[in-house]
Amino acid sequence: MRRTISIQVYPQGSYTTPLDDAPGNEVRLCYAVPVGNNLALGGIVPGLGFEYNDNGIWERDIDTDIINASRSDYYYLQYTQNSGTTWFNVAGYDPFYFNTKISLTKDSAATQPYIGNKSPSDLSTTESAIAVELSFDGTFTGGELLNDSYIREFYYAFSANNAQLEHSSYTKRTTIDNSITIPRLGTYSGLDCSIHAKLRILNPVTGEVSMYGEVKIEKLAAESVSEILSVDTPHNPAVLTSADIKEASLLGLNDAFTVVMPALSSRGQHSELAIQYGGETFRMVDGNLTSFSGTVIPCYAETITVPKPLFFSDDQTVYLARRIVTYDNHTDWVGKDGERAFEATLSNPAKVSILSDNILDALVNAVIAKTETSTGETLARKS
Repeated sequence: MRRTISIQVYPQGSYTTPLDDAPGNEVRLCYAVPVGNNLALGGIVPGLGFEYNDNGIWERDIDTDIINASRSDYYYLQYTQNSGTTWFNVAGYDPFYFNTKISLTKDSAATQPYIGNKSPSDLSTTESAIAVELSFDGTFTGGELLNDSYIREFYYAFSANNAQLEHSSYTKRTTIDNSITIPRLGTYSGLDCSIHAKLRILNPVTGEVSMYGEVKIEKLAAESVSEILSVDTPHNPAVLTSADIKEASLLGLNDAFTVVMPALSSRGQHSELAIQYGGETFRMVDGNLTSFSGTVIPCYAETITVPKPLFFSDDQTVYLARRIVTYDNHTDWVGKDGERAFEATLSNPAKVSILSDNILDALVNAVIAKTETSTGETLARKS
């Protein structure tokens, strides 16, 4: 069902000659917006507008399927005689009451059509190597909840710095959700660049929009995938010295040792430690290991703690080398130098029995009692 507004319009200062449909003459309907205890001119009510119907009568239809009949509304009526260059309020209709509040849920204050005097709450960002997520809490500033049917208009741009950007620099994404995920693509989406973002809200029924929220500018603290995959091969790490290897304890038994690893400049890098226990020292030829019979351990930190093996004995010799590895490349191995492994002598872990003498005696007696000779005689423990 549709309702029709039909009003005779007179220009200001003239109450004898109504406004006709001469070229340039138009009539429009605007919302009256509450500002404190007063009403102010708001946005234009969407629709086909007014048509002239003789004797100064101007008419337009309102679709009652989306009218909230339980609420009272005020509107401004305006006219122009120069095709919209200047608009004047029609006397007596500035504002006037007409029960046409547009609402989707019929009873929610959050669905009032005019949202131009509101702005959404602040944006927040969450970044990973792959993308940046923009989100907000689904409210206007002040805590008023958005209607679920409102469109969220996210605007974003990547930049080399934090300088303010022109609106034309932003990309627009619309959604009914409170967040979007933006792939980190392009020149300015890498580490130490910035993402700029802002948000406004659109009422899809009336076509009206809110004010923009505060512009969010966030410096990116994580490398992008493209940076990780394209990181340059770093310089070879420094040679190992005795200061890089220290005795350590995991169980309080001097049962481990810690090796200092090279600092990494990118998440696209990790280091590797080559360890060989005993035997002949291994060497490096053209940056690669040769005559190596040990283990290579990856490391993503600047130190690595390695437990000593169970066979570790006094004056155990350990040979070490380290290198840096990227996604598709690596440095040369470096030990004492670029040709020989670093040689270290580490102490034997302390031997601490976890069984008391009484328990050991009982176990020995039990084993002897269960052990027989080939002739079937039971062994006796020698006193």
